[in-house]
Amino acid sequence: MSKTKILFCMHHIVMGGLEKVLCQYLLELKKDKDIDLCVISKQKVTDNYFINFFKHNDIKLIDGIWYEPPKVHFYLFKKLVKIYARFRNMFFIRHLYGYDVYIDFANFSYNKEFQKLKSNKPKIAWCHGGINFFDNYIRHKERLQIYDKIVCLSESFRCDFIRKYQFLANKIVCIYNPIDFEFVQNGSKKQFYKTNDKYFVAVQRIDCDKSVETIIDAFSKFSERYKDIKLYVVGDGPLKNDLMNRANSNSNIIFTGQLDDAYFIIKKSLGLILSSTKKVGEGFGQVLLEAQALGVLAISSDVKSGPAEILLNGKAGYLFDAENSDSLCEVLEYIINHIKENEKKIKIATENLYRFDVKNCVNKLKILINEL
Repeated sequence: MSKTKILFCMHHIVMGGLEKVLCQYLLELKKDKDIDLCVISKQKVTDNYFINFFKHNDIKLIDGIWYEPPKVHFYLFKKLVKIYARFRNMFFIRHLYGYDVYIDFANFSYNKEFQKLKSNKPKIAWCHGGINFFDNYIRHKERLQIYDKIVCLSESFRCDFIRKYQFLANKIVCIYNPIDFEFVQNGSKKQFYKTNDKYFVAVQRIDCDKSVETIIDAFSKFSERYKDIKLYVVGDGPLKNDLMNRANSNSNIIFTGQLDDAYFIIKKSLGLILSSTKKVGEGFGQVLLEAQALGVLAISSDVKSGPAEILLNGKAGYLFDAENSDSLCEVLEYIINHIKENEKKIKIATENLYRFDVKNCVNKLKILINEL
């Protein structure tokens, strides 16, 4: 009996929630001896964490063969560059042939390539953003009919999607992001960054899609009253220096930069904070799940589509008004003064983690593949 060849398609692979979820799927699927896995990335993979991941787990990676044309302003030269890119990337399409299932795992980034791919094999797309992200940033929605199924990460997204985009309604399914609890808990035993204080932690990209400035402003107000509690901001991005200046040399706000593993620093914290913008929202909020798996209080901005579902509308964590530092500051002060209530929310979160077990989520994907 031949193996089912599955190709996961990525635009790039850098440290982030989407890529960590990809690794969870790959590790669990790899246990199935009837499945043959391959990952293709348009951009070269340069992060040592992922280079080692593919090497040590013996998962095939094809990367860096896509030609990204440089930005030029001279009209004729611009035309020549586009023509060269078109011919050069015809060779990229060749690498897509020979698979039984195609999974566009990065927000429809292979839409154009699949249009050119002369294959009727099943094509599944993953949308890792919320419904606001889909509304505002996914263009040419009519082209998404090339996909047999579109996977979203929350039931609230699925319901909004069906209501707004009825011509695609028969394609949408919900599969929660998976988490391997044993992997996370084992990871929390390794200390990558030394902390000795009482602290909250934020683990996320520092860019315009995330509202990290809300956390900085809220904690600046909070630390005026609670001077013995710190905030660790784990992550990197183009806005890091601006936010460090915004913190105004507050010694209670510490930027760690990117860490290969933040599980230890999350586990020892008073709570994990996730903040997103209203416009982009949050597809899922994987780091909230990681906090819950470690028995840590989860705090999130109340945005479309995933956080409220993970936190059971506030029963399994705290929600604050998006992009509102006063609202977050009030939540942090409430947490400090309501220890018993915090413990109750952590207990409810722990009891409901079965929804995100990696085996359950991967099994749903296998059923979907078999149906197609």
